[in-house]
Amino acid sequence: MSLWNVIIDCEEVMIDLQVDLNQIAKIKTKMEKYPPYVMGKGLDAASSYLNTPTVKASLYPPSQSGSPFVWSSERQRRFVFANIKLPSQRTMNLANSGEFKVEKKFSSLYIYYQNTASYAKWVIGNFTTIIGHRMRGWLGVNTTVVNRRSDVVNAFDKGINGAWKNMP
Repeated sequence: MSLWNVIIDCEEVMIDLQVDLNQIAKIKTKMEKYPPYVMGKGLDAASSYLNTPTVKASLYPPSQSGSPFVWSSERQRRFVFANIKLPSQRTMNLANSGEFKVEKKFSSLYIYYQNTASYAKWVIGNFTTIIGHRMRGWLGVNTTVVNRRSDVVNAFDKGINGAWKNMP
């Protein structure tokens, strides 16, 4: 039986409408899930793209090893020389310590970035990057995402389209 069957008896102009309530309930359930389910799948796809090694590597500007560093303060300079082995070498620890994650709680659906490296906020923080790192080309993680917005949107669109086609 399809969603509904309409039988029209032309002699008496009688209409008999039969509805498959199970089909209607299934469509209703699917449509109620559509926004959070599909949006979540789109965000999952965008997050997967943002967590690729290529995107993570793009957090790093070209090396300027050997060029003078601009310190925010004398206190900062003393801290670095006392606690960090210089010259440093790129280990990709900063990129590998960070991850884009999707939050799916209640009615909230969004992507956020979490980095466990203790120094991440001073290098790629959105409002906390120190002047020396800014001068060397380090950008906030949000700027990196914005610079790749067309690829992020494409990944999101693919996730949404796939979710709609494969929706339970």
